[in-house]
Amino acid sequence: MILNFEERIVNAEKNEKWHEAIQVAYSSWKSDPFDSNALLCVISEIWYVLTFYTDREIPLEFISRDDLQEKLDETSKFAIENFAQNAEVNVLLGYYIDVMPYMFLSVVHSDYDQCEQTGVNMILRAYDLAPNDLFVESLYRCTIGSPQFRESCSALWKKESVAEWNESAVKGYFCRILYGDTI
Repeated sequence: MILNFEERIVNAEKNEKWHEAIQVAYSSWKSDPFDSNALLCVISEIWYVLTFYTDREIPLEFISRDDLQEKLDETSKFAIENFAQNAEVNVLLGYYIDVMPYMFLSVVHSDYDQCEQTGVNMILRAYDLAPNDLFVESLYRCTIGSPQFRESCSALWKKESVAEWNESAVKGYFCRILYGDTI
């Protein structure tokens, strides 16, 4: 399963201690930088906070938005340089870049449209690398607007536990996209 968050991260999320969740995820990645799961967890936590919360909603006592952006730049650059052939890294980071290209302008490309296209290309590469991975297929079909999107999602949720995906706020985000907002 993609995005296996440490229990400490999930607990910090549940207690709305986002700075702690990010610190734990970042420390885990720094201790083993070539652990793709740890890398995706820290990128995902940071992207989620920068995307969905303002400074008022999450008091970032221990880390500023600029510091978060620097960490996102650092981890994303590392991912792009070292995990070009990893389907999970390509699909998730590609999705984040496609959805919020402005967050990645200093890492991917300084042109907004080209940055966004890089995200789409990463998702396409992920699908080429792992066409039988249901999560990759579902995000791929979502991104290209495929009529088979719902079929892919249905197949995914026959194999994955919706409840387990909703244990983490970040994974819950993908669950809402691929399962629907009715959960």
